Amino acid sequence: MLVNQFKQSGLEDVINSWIGTGQNQAISPNQLRQALGQKTINDLSHQSGAPQDDLLSQLSKYLPGVIDRLTPNGQLPDQADLRSGYRNS
Repeated sequence: MLVNQFKQSGLEDVINSWIGTGQNQAISPNQLRQALGQKTINDLSHQSGAPQDDLLSQLSKYLPGVIDRLTPNGQLPDQADLRSGYRNS
């Protein structure tokens, strides 16, 4: 789970700010690489066709807002919501 990856990388405060209802903390491309791991970055780069540096730059820019919108009440959706295609309408 993404939250656990951030915790293990020492970035728990960053992802908690995205999930919570307050201000979203910024994340650098290098921090994001650390949190996601090189294998995930390699896979995403390969699947998207984007160079790794461009991918990380874009993800660091947009991922905080995406996570924020997926957690509108400051809470993670439960697994049932994820399986049923949880969407913030």
